[in-house]
Amino acid sequence: MSAVASAWRAAHPSGTCQGGCLAELWGRHGRDFLPPLRPGDVVTTTVELLGGTRNRIVPGVAPHEIRPGR
Repeated sequence: MSAVASAWRAAHPSGTCQGGCLAELWGRHGRDFLPPLRPGDVVTTTVELLGGTRNRIVPGVAPHEIRPGR
């Protein structure tokens, strides 16, 4: 998709929409600007004419061990 889209317009690297990624915000304002989400936090999104969602953050599963190659 990027190749097709960039055929007619210049493509420039950027971050997320409106710079909303925590890594971008922490890079500009420091890590204390916004804390990361934690289990129990609730994330609500709303889109005009479509509706919204409400999701509670739950603990993740433990990562799988990756053994070294032979």
